[in-house]
Amino acid sequence: MFNALTTCYLFLGGTGSGSCVILSVLELANLLKGNAHVSNRPPSGPQRYLLPNSFFSRAWIISLVILAVGILCLVADLGLPNRLLSLFLSPTLSPVSVGAWILAIALAVMLAFTIQATFENIALPRTVVMVLGFAGIIFGLAGCIYTGVLLGFMEAVLAYQTFLLPVLFTLSSLSCGIAIVFFAYGFTESRYSYFDVMAKLVRVDSILIVLEALCVVAYGAWLLSDPSTSLAASVTLCGPLSPSFWVGIVMVGLVIPWILERKLTQDNARLQLIWVSAGLLVGGLCVRLCIVGMSVYDVTQMPAMLYGLA
Repeated sequence: MFNALTTCYLFLGGTGSGSCVILSVLELANLLKGNAHVSNRPPSGPQRYLLPNSFFSRAWIISLVILAVGILCLVADLGLPNRLLSLFLSPTLSPVSVGAWILAIALAVMLAFTIQATFENIALPRTVVMVLGFAGIIFGLAGCIYTGVLLGFMEAVLAYQTFLLPVLFTLSSLSCGIAIVFFAYGFTESRYSYFDVMAKLVRVDSILIVLEALCVVAYGAWLLSDPSTSLAASVTLCGPLSPSFWVGIVMVGLVIPWILERKLTQDNARLQLIWVSAGLLVGGLCVRLCIVGMSVYDVTQMPAMLYGLA
């Protein structure tokens, strides 16, 4: 039913959308609190929550590439480029068409911010930055939700017929988006550490990790509660998908990043956050691997079980 391109699209599309949300919020924060780059002193007061332009240039480029590659995976998965073109020339309310427009608008917002951050002689008007920021939040969040909603439209897979799936994908995408911010911060050379911003994002991500863990538990309980979906839960918890679940999602994607975030120190924050970023991204990929892998073991894909012959 699915292939590697589907998994890559769900992961890269969600991660790119999540980073679009987080970076748009940070852009608006910079706009509202003023520009700290011209100061010869360490930022203080409200300005201590600002980030340098060198950070945004790295973060936006990374996010732009991730989302662009995710869209390319969608194009390859559709088979023919003209099929994607028809989604824009003849738009419908189909899930794929709506999702294509959402990701296209998010990509355009990211491109505008990337150009502004990369070329210092280009300064967008304050009003334009505000519009782009809010558009990035809205369409980025829509992209996070869309990747989960898309699977829900596949009625042939019973394991996808729950609101918990888009919730899980949204939480995971936002966490992966924060991971991109952590990664970019770790490789940004600046005179000051701007640690206060990262400390706030760490607290936000810790909450997202807890919520994601609760959502995983709730989703597993929902799968086990019905004989028609219990096989999908079994292969994930103790079958072929269990390594990706227990090692990839639980340990690497949830437990280790949460512990590292609790032990964050200002002196070594950059290296610590790079490790946190790696764990979050591995966990996000494994979430998609497990969810996509479940479709193979869904009862609707195994006729013998569906009719009680096995």
